[in-house]
Amino acid sequence: MGDRGFVIVLSRINGISGSVDLNAFGYKTYQAAIDVRNQTAISIPNGTYKIASAKKSSAVLDVSGGSTANAANVQLYAGNDTDAQKWVVK
Repeated sequence: MGDRGFVIVLSRINGISGSVDLNAFGYKTYQAAIDVRNQTAISIPNGTYKIASAKKSSAVLDVSGGSTANAANVQLYAGNDTDAQKWVVK
């Protein structure tokens, strides 16, 4: 379910029916601070990028703890030019 939305699952087993609210853990959705749907798309060359916050330019996208594992957490962190802050856009 990756996007942490919610789903209602309906099922029937041996004549017994019911539903389960998979949002029981209180997952919330948030409105983005910037609506990018109407922004102009630009073409960028292949390479490595540092992605800065639009709200605070000293904060950049960073892989927490420099992890290389799949599904690692990302965070906004002070820019320090480590590999954890280098991104490839394909």
